[in-house]
Amino acid sequence: MKRSTPVGPVFGPVHEYERNREDAEEHVAEPVRADDDGDRGTRECTLTTHNRIDQSPCAWRLGTRYLRRRRTSTRRQVVALPSAIRAASDQRGRASRLPEVGADGRRRMHAVRTTSRAFPVRGDGRDACAVTAVEVLAVPLDSGQLDVRMASGVPLLAHAVDGATVHQLVPAGVWRLELRTTFAAHQLVAAAVSDAAGRGSLPVVVAGDCSMAVAAVAGLGTEQRVGVLWMDAHGDFNTPETDVRGYLDGQGLAMLVGRCWIAHTTALEGIVPVPEQRVLLAGARDLDPLERAALEASPIARLEVRQWRDGLWEDAVDAFCQAVDAVHVHLDIDVLDPSFGIANDYAAADGVRPGDVTALVRSIAGRRPIVSLSFASWDRDREDAGALVDIVPRLVRELVRAAG
Repeated sequence: MKRSTPVGPVFGPVHEYERNREDAEEHVAEPVRADDDGDRGTRECTLTTHNRIDQSPCAWRLGTRYLRRRRTSTRRQVVALPSAIRAASDQRGRASRLPEVGADGRRRMHAVRTTSRAFPVRGDGRDACAVTAVEVLAVPLDSGQLDVRMASGVPLLAHAVDGATVHQLVPAGVWRLELRTTFAAHQLVAAAVSDAAGRGSLPVVVAGDCSMAVAAVAGLGTEQRVGVLWMDAHGDFNTPETDVRGYLDGQGLAMLVGRCWIAHTTALEGIVPVPEQRVLLAGARDLDPLERAALEASPIARLEVRQWRDGLWEDAVDAFCQAVDAVHVHLDIDVLDPSFGIANDYAAADGVRPGDVTALVRSIAGRRPIVSLSFASWDRDREDAGALVDIVPRLVRELVRAAG
């Protein structure tokens, strides 16, 4: 059960796209590593600005180059940040493909010459090599607002994984509304996940709300039976018809399985509602009455906190893995017990320990490949955050390592 808390508008510089009319120029923000001053290669682009941002632990540690180029394709209404450095437009044809998984369980890619040193690009018919790249897609939005409440933890989460390339994705526009801004961010995330997976990288989405997991799964495409491990203190299974508080973040899992916001979710490239039999909901304990009734009537598998803490999850994991070929892992930080610190305004008592989360994910990773992850809903500016400031980044690193 998540209760909406109003937040005011936030203004300030962001790295984003501006999409104009069909014949207008397109502005693209291209993320680069902070220590990369080299030539990025020649394309039909003109470098207009190179801006560096403070590299303190609480700031975005990446540089940004703004490029201006003429639009050459209109296949997508929204193009993700990584698309600015794609080697050629013919790579668009493989946008929904998942990374290949070899017999040894490792993710594989094809090495291709590219103008960008920061991003390996996967092509077709080339020699394969093992992939170790991680691309973090950071969406610092909470209820459509920038850098407030549960979005405040996004910068620290984004840089928790050493050596990962970080992309910040924020929809264009200053006037931000929960539905419009969140749905626009979904478009960006889905396309960016598709690009990262197509390059053979592991996409990791970090965001202020759980609904970005919907876009992460959409970006994986439909070539495999993707299942979802959803770890959350809440069910996120409300719909507009059952949610008396009208809080979109409490509807993420319902969106993912096709119970609500159909017009929006079906517009996401690569989306197919995840069958409820392919979802394992772990740790949910704070549920609205109608939400609880919907979950009890659903074939979604449940892993209760007591079972989880006692390690009695082997049967649930076995049944889940038999129904899927690959797994997306989603973690809402408030699944952790508040004794470690308060993750956000919706923290619920009787949660799990960080070690319980790691053990569950490792067990699944030993059975099926983890093809993407998402982390959400950490308000790191809370005075009662406690030890989470140290625990959460370490937990992110452990889960990414388990997936690799």
